[in-house]
Amino acid sequence: MNIIFFRTLIIVALLLISGLQISADEVLIDRPPNAIMGDIPHDQDYPDFPDFSIFVVASVSFDTDVELTSITGYFTDNNVWPANEFAPVVLNVFEGELGSVDDPRLGYIVDAFFVVGDDGMEVTADLAVLSNPLVLKGGTQYWIGITPMLEFNDFGSEFHQESDLGPNSMIRNPGGGWGFGTEWWDVGELTGLFDYSAAITITGNVLKTTQQTADSFNAFRGIYVSGDLDDTFESDNSYLKYRPGITLFTTEPPVWLVFDGTLPIDSPVSLHVTLEASSNTVNLTQTIEMFNWNSGQFETVDTTELAGFDSDTVYSINVSSDVANYVQPGSGAVRSRFGWRAGGPVFIYPWIVSIDQVEWSFGVPGG
Repeated sequence: MNIIFFRTLIIVALLLISGLQISADEVLIDRPPNAIMGDIPHDQDYPDFPDFSIFVVASVSFDTDVELTSITGYFTDNNVWPANEFAPVVLNVFEGELGSVDDPRLGYIVDAFFVVGDDGMEVTADLAVLSNPLVLKGGTQYWIGITPMLEFNDFGSEFHQESDLGPNSMIRNPGGGWGFGTEWWDVGELTGLFDYSAAITITGNVLKTTQQTADSFNAFRGIYVSGDLDDTFESDNSYLKYRPGITLFTTEPPVWLVFDGTLPIDSPVSLHVTLEASSNTVNLTQTIEMFNWNSGQFETVDTTELAGFDSDTVYSINVSSDVANYVQPGSGAVRSRFGWRAGGPVFIYPWIVSIDQVEWSFGVPGG
């Protein structure tokens, strides 16, 4: 699971020049506290007792792509935690279903401002301090949490307050110090109170998302069957088709196509590449690569099995880090390479790849 970070003042200048409107920060998620869950859940990373550190994350999703600007967590207050000052927290953002590989101890460490609010301690992480912004994709489930890094001996322990305005949160004690296992738990299962979210407020910018089709393509490898570039502009069951060409090694894709496009700006906040394709057989491995204009190399952003039996499938990949690397400065050029090779027994030869649509989606503030 991936976290997307990128920020530059050039975005603002380019958007003003292009006449696009920049929206002010707005509250995207607001779940104020209205319940205290006793001694569960702790939500604190103890540097002096790491086995007992507990991390809580709340389930959130957004209708459109967003750039987050701040996250506030609400905790009880024992008059020992820092007040009106900064202290470090662990920022965690996970995408999709939580699993063992989603280790909250490996989150980003940022400074947050601690202040005593009406209902306890409010801890706010200003994401503007990050070198790259936190951009999340619309229509996707995320798990977000901020966990104070405070030593037990100096600050004691506090509890994350709860809100009945969201779905259940998840909790994990990776060190196993509390005896209920080291995997992710539904907070409701531990407390007996369901439909309570960790109290959290998230602010940010809604992004305006625009789609761009390709200007051209070339076959690095493969034999042309039918169709042309225009057939990749819409999801309309008109196809550009290729069959395998000659390769020197079995690891090389015998169909390898490069698509080039031009965005109207060269500093988007978010970037997705979308491919709709299928094949007349199964067991074809598909790779999607983006060209890094800084390194001059293609980089793999997704590997999966292509849908077979001419069943079109949409593969939408979030280019999740350093978006600026994949858009050429000055020109706005983007370049994607798609490859297909046998990943198992293939019972039809020559097999054919059918491409219905290729496009890039990019986001700028002003949604």
